[in-house]
Amino acid sequence: MYFDESQWDGSDFFLVQPLNSIAVTEKVYRLFKRAKVTNVRLTPLIQVELDVTLDQFEKD
Repeated sequence: MYFDESQWDGSDFFLVQPLNSIAVTEKVYRLFKRAKVTNVRLTPLIQVELDVTLDQFEKD
């Protein structure tokens, strides 16, 4: 998954638009691992795959 980094304000938790996905920094990842948080699934952005409907990008 890629996103426009200009939308990120530097927060450790942020909403990726237009996907409405929550992303976190590596700092949060490390804190969650250290605290043994188990009720979330953290996936590196490079490994996230999204289905895209190409017709949403077609021009009339």
